[in-house]
Amino acid sequence: MTQHNPIPPSLAEACKTVRRSLADGIARRYEPSQSEPDTDGRWGDIDYKDQMRSRWLTREHLLRTRGLAVAAHYGSAEAHHAALVALDHWIEADYRNPNWWHNDIGTPMLVGETLILLNSPDRSDRAEKLLAPGADGAINSCGSLAAAWWKILST
Repeated sequence: MTQHNPIPPSLAEACKTVRRSLADGIARRYEPSQSEPDTDGRWGDIDYKDQMRSRWLTREHLLRTRGLAVAAHYGSAEAHHAALVALDHWIEADYRNPNWWHNDIGTPMLVGETLILLNSPDRSDRAEKLLAPGADGAINSCGSLAAAWWKILST
């Protein structure tokens, strides 16, 4: 029995080309990082209990994770593994800030860029968890857009 791919090969190839182009563009905008988290996925110098509404210190976790993803994009297997460990910690801890901007815009943007850079083989499950609606069930437009693009580009 022949399996049929619901996505035509030409569209799948176009999605791969767009994803590569996006990843290259993202990688050019940021510095790669080799600052790896501890084995539990956290950095010892980040204040994970911070709830400042403007300059949220916990956001540094995702900034460093994106830096690792840039290094991974350029071929560092160690950075790729470290970024996945850091993302898994973020999923488990489910950090939130009282300022809606961080939850609805800032975090989905950082997570989206990081996922595109990583292009991990197990990305679908991780992406679903990272871009899922909040605990209150609300789906924000930025997170929904990031999730939709991720599904399209990961074909």
